[in-house]
Amino acid sequence: MNRFFSFSSIVLCGLLSSCTLAGLCPNFDASKLSGSNPADFCLAQMRAENLTVGTVCLAHPEDLKPTQASLGQVHADCKRIKLESKANEGNGQLRKYLMKKTVPAIMGPADSIYLIDHHHFSWGLLNAFLPYKTPSEHRILFVCITEDLSRYSNANFWAKMESDGNVWLYDNYGKPISVAQLPPSIKHLSDDPYRTLAQWARSQYGFVHCDEDVAKDFPQCLNGSGIVPSPPFLEFRYANLFRPVIRIDGIYDISNQQQVSLLWKNNGVAMKTALSAKGQDGWNARMPQYTVQITLDERGCEASAVIILSSNNSSASSASSANTSGKPAVIGK
Repeated sequence: MNRFFSFSSIVLCGLLSSCTLAGLCPNFDASKLSGSNPADFCLAQMRAENLTVGTVCLAHPEDLKPTQASLGQVHADCKRIKLESKANEGNGQLRKYLMKKTVPAIMGPADSIYLIDHHHFSWGLLNAFLPYKTPSEHRILFVCITEDLSRYSNANFWAKMESDGNVWLYDNYGKPISVAQLPPSIKHLSDDPYRTLAQWARSQYGFVHCDEDVAKDFPQCLNGSGIVPSPPFLEFRYANLFRPVIRIDGIYDISNQQQVSLLWKNNGVAMKTALSAKGQDGWNARMPQYTVQITLDERGCEASAVIILSSNNSSASSASSANTSGKPAVIGK
């Protein structure tokens, strides 16, 4: 049985959420876009009615509207650290990296552009320290416009966004919210620690997010026409799965570093919960034969990863290969 549902709203790549970032708007040459040229920015082009589907344009992260209310703060901070590292390398390495990490967005009513994926990456860029004379010219996202819903009424726009699965209407506690409760900018996203825990579970193949990097190892990610798309917001779905099982007092009221320690202690429970969720979108159909063991640095960023292969009849090995003991060290402590 195919455990991933398909959806029809994607107009580029065919399977947007399974595309590599570099695969978005592949026929558009973004190399000449400049953060110092106002005409290269998405909002300027949209207001001039020059912005079309398949175009890559520039945006400051705070100018994009989110389609979720929260993120995993620890995971987002790791994105920030990575971007700062690229900036410090010099020689245009940050720009090259950003060009490879094109983010997808949809044109909405009232000259609004909605980010539909990679909120953590965008938040990381917004908050990164960039060692340039004019940081704003470098703090730019390369945005691929995947759909034009700008002529929809506000009500019809959100009805379509919900129908297509392009909005996640839950707060950072996993409680349902309305469209009106979505924050106006990426900078206002709140912290959901369970989203960070879900990210670690994904990295360990506690569940499988199908893309070009993993499809070759997971037959469930392929059909006769290519890669089967994962549902949008798959990590949030597992965060909500973990929430009632793993209750950590005070997790919302402590620092990122304190979160890392408490969340990692519950990594084993999270992995067991994910790997036993047969029938859920993203369930690892190769479990326990194929998982990954990761280690973290003191900030909760993934420091290393080792693929674990076990035999079909080795049930004992599944616990260690899936990190269900929760014991792999958080290095740097």
